Amino acid sequence: MLNLRDAERPWPVDLQLSNGPTRVSLKGTVRDPVKLAGADLRLEVQTPDMARLTPLTGVPIPATPPFRASGRLDYAAGRFRFTDVEGQVGNSDIAGAYTVSTGARTDFTADLHSKRVDLADLGGVIGGTPGRAGTPGQTAEQRREIARAAASPRLIPTAPISIPRLRAADIHVRYRADSIRGRGIPFDGLEMVLDIVDGVIRLHPGAFKVGRGEISADATLKPQENGMLRAKAEIELRRVDIARLMQAAGAGGAGSVGGVGQIDTTGRSLSEMLGNGNGSLTVVSVGGNISSLLADLSGLEFGKALLSALGIPERTQIECLIGDFGLRQGALSVRTLLLDTESHVVTGSGVAGLGKEVLDLRLRTDSKRFSIGSLPTSIGITGSFKSPDIAPDMGELGARAGAAVGLGVLFAPLACCCQRSSSASGRTASASG
Repeated sequence: MLNLRDAERPWPVDLQLSNGPTRVSLKGTVRDPVKLAGADLRLEVQTPDMARLTPLTGVPIPATPPFRASGRLDYAAGRFRFTDVEGQVGNSDIAGAYTVSTGARTDFTADLHSKRVDLADLGGVIGGTPGRAGTPGQTAEQRREIARAAASPRLIPTAPISIPRLRAADIHVRYRADSIRGRGIPFDGLEMVLDIVDGVIRLHPGAFKVGRGEISADATLKPQENGMLRAKAEIELRRVDIARLMQAAGAGGAGSVGGVGQIDTTGRSLSEMLGNGNGSLTVVSVGGNISSLLADLSGLEFGKALLSALGIPERTQIECLIGDFGLRQGALSVRTLLLDTESHVVTGSGVAGLGKEVLDLRLRTDSKRFSIGSLPTSIGITGSFKSPDIAPDMGELGARAGAAVGLGVLFAPLACCCQRSSSASGRTASASG
C-alpha cells in the first residue's frame, strides 16, 4: 500500500467488469492513484446496446446495435477523458473522443467521426429500432425488435422520447460521417452539432450531403407538460444534386434543386410530432435534365419507359421545377407541383397524412407534342408510406383507350384516302413521263 505514495513507481491496473452481456476492461498504470493522476490506461468496452451504459456513465444514451470500442482513458481537472477511440456500432465505424465530468451535474462531450455509417444504426436517436437484421453480436431481443419493426405497417417511429433521461445530463456532440449506407437514399455524408442542456435539445445544424449540395436543418426541441416536446425547425436545400436524387429512385438526371421549409409542432414521439405539425416546404430548380423514365411512366408511354428501364440513355431537358407544399395538422398538401421539360409538363396534386402515414397523390403528364400514344393519364399514389401503391387512374385509362380507338377509326379512312391519292398521283406522274 505504501507504493500508492511513490510517484516513481506507477500503480498497475488490470480491471475486468461485467454487467450482464456488457464487458469493460481497463489495463495500464496510474502514477498517483489517490489523485487519479498520471494515468496510462487502455479502456475496452463491449455491449449489445449502448443504452446499457447509462447506469455506468450517468449519461442518457439512446438504444444502439452492438457496440465495441477501445481507447486511452485518463482523468484531469475533474473530467474522465476517453480519447483515441476506435470502434464499431452495428455496421458503422466510429472514432473520436469522449469526455465526462464528475461535478454536481454530469456533462458529456463527444467529438466523433465515421468513415462509413449505416443509417439503420442511428435509428435509436429518433425513437426507432436501431440496427439491421443479421448484424453480428445482436441479442435475441434485438432480433425480435428488428423483426417486429419490419413487420409493422408504420414507417415513422412511435416510441415516446424520454424527457426525464434528457434532463439527467448536459450533452454536447459533434459528429461527421464521410459516407452513408442506406437502401434507396441519396445521402453521401452527414455533419451535425447537437447540444442538450437542461433537457432542451438544439441541433445547429444537422446537414445531409447530397452530391455537391446538402439538406440542412436547425432545430430546437423543448420539454413541455405531460412528457410533450415542442419542436421548431428551419430546413434549407442548397444545390441538392438531382443526379443523386434520381439515382436513389433508379433513374438518372443532372442539375440541382434549392428550397426552404419550416415546421412547428408538439408531441411525445416523432410520429406524433409530424402528425401535429404545421409548416411549409418550397423547392425550385431551373435547368438540368432528368431521365425520361419518370415523365414516360407518368404519361404511360410504355415503349420509351421500357427503353429507359433497360438502361438505354434517353433524357429530357428540365425547363423549370416548382414544388410548394403546405403542412397543417399533419396533412402535407400539394399546393403547386410543376415539372416543365422540353417534351412534357408534369403536374401533381393530393395530400400525404404524416400522422397516419397515408398517401393520396396524383401525377399527370401532358405531352407538348400531340400523339395518340401520349394522351394524358394520371398516376395515383395511394396506400401507406411503407407500402405505397402506384397505378394509373383506371377511369382516365379507359377514356384514353376509347379516345385512341376513336381516333384510329376517324383517321383510318383518311389514311386510305391519302394512300389512294398518293397512288393516283404516282400513276399520273408516270403517264406524264
